[in-house]
Amino acid sequence: MSNNKLNDLFTLSESLNIKWDIDEVNEAEQDSVVDGVNILGRARGPFFAVDGESRNKRFYSKKLWENALNKTADKMKSGLMLGTIGHDQPLNDEALREGLISHRVTKLWIDDNKKVGMGEAIIFNTPAGQRLNSYIRGGVPIAVSSRADGEYNGTSPSGSQIVNENTFDLDTFDFVLKPGIPHAIPSLVESELSKIPSIDNVDTIIETKDDVMSQALLESLTQDKVQLQGQLNEAISSVENEKSKNVALQQANESFKRDAARLEESLAEANRKLQEATAAQTNQDSELRSYRELGEAVEIKTALTESLERLAEYEDFGTISELTEAFEQSKDLIDDYSELGSPDEIENVLETFESYSELGSVEDLSVKLELLAKYEDLGTPKEVETLLDVANKYADLGSPETIAEAFETMDTLVTKFDEDNKSKEAESISKQFGIKKEIAEGFITKHGKTETIAILESLKTDNVSERYRAAPSTAPREKVETLNENVSQDENRGSRLMKTLSR
Repeated sequence: MSNNKLNDLFTLSESLNIKWDIDEVNEAEQDSVVDGVNILGRARGPFFAVDGESRNKRFYSKKLWENALNKTADKMKSGLMLGTIGHDQPLNDEALREGLISHRVTKLWIDDNKKVGMGEAIIFNTPAGQRLNSYIRGGVPIAVSSRADGEYNGTSPSGSQIVNENTFDLDTFDFVLKPGIPHAIPSLVESELSKIPSIDNVDTIIETKDDVMSQALLESLTQDKVQLQGQLNEAISSVENEKSKNVALQQANESFKRDAARLEESLAEANRKLQEATAAQTNQDSELRSYRELGEAVEIKTALTESLERLAEYEDFGTISELTEAFEQSKDLIDDYSELGSPDEIENVLETFESYSELGSVEDLSVKLELLAKYEDLGTPKEVETLLDVANKYADLGSPETIAEAFETMDTLVTKFDEDNKSKEAESISKQFGIKKEIAEGFITKHGKTETIAILESLKTDNVSERYRAAPSTAPREKVETLNENVSQDENRGSRLMKTLSR
């Protein structure tokens, strides 16, 4: 069988003549949760039929409800069995956020005497809870309807479908209006109305064939609409006022910006003029100080008169510009001669210069002095003479190139002699100690003949010389190759050393 939505309404209030009990705010009861602030009331009354049928012709056994109460005990205890007005509102985060949760089921039990399931719910101070509280207190015939899932398991003798007690899963109880014709609602939707009327349509009365919406509900919704419309009008008016204030503030801000810009321009112009006036005042003060340094006005006038008279006397010598140029040239000559010394010192120098003029011009004397300086660097006249004698002797041997070639030939002969001598010594040591000639040459190159013989004697005494024997089987190939490389390196170093020493 497929799982079905089992939203059911039980006509218990009429059959048992039971009405809702609503707790009032009672400050005397310390454990009361109804505070009129967060919790508006607590409703008690019949919630479901035990071993009975719903208005939708479904049969619910006592065992089914006992199982359901056991399963939902933790959910009620944790405060999660929430409900709404009508079954069409999902229980989700949006419902919590928008205040669409109206109540919380806190207790469920079975009254065996009356064979009815009882329940208790606290009403929240949410928009939905405020309406529910108002409807109940206003006498609206609101009932509870179970919201659950389950499957059917056969039919009862009266023809009702039996709800399977093992698959029944109770979700919560919602408050709904009692429908006029139960079969006017789809079989699997057990709410009183298929759609709760919106606040905007409260002026339309919703009717069924045999029932009319309660006048109290209509009046309550109408009052809510009027109240909300008034609040909306106030909000709109407040927004319009704020908009007007904002426009005025923007206009004032723009005007302030324009005034500030003009003021800034005026300040900049005033600052520029102040700087110009300050500069002019500084120039005037400087000129005034210059005139004061010349003296009083009478003194300046007298000095000018005398200057004009003297200027008239110099007119025969030329114009003012010509006289100024002549004075400047004279001043330069005087400055140049002052660096040479006093007039007497200059006269003595001139006399000395005349006595040296017989030796030649100034350029000739400079050349001779340079030659003299070079000879002084070579040494005393006697040392120079000795060097000249040596140079003459070398000149008899030939040109510098000829002498250099003779020295190179001599180096070659000395090198060949050394190599022949070293080869003979290495061959003698090789025969004496039974080692390779190349190894002996390496030792001789590095240590000399005498020290090589001493080293090999000590190695022979310590039985170490076996590693240097000429026979291949006495040493591993790798060690021999390494030793030959060392010998080769020693030969190269020794050869270079002998060549160096021979020179």
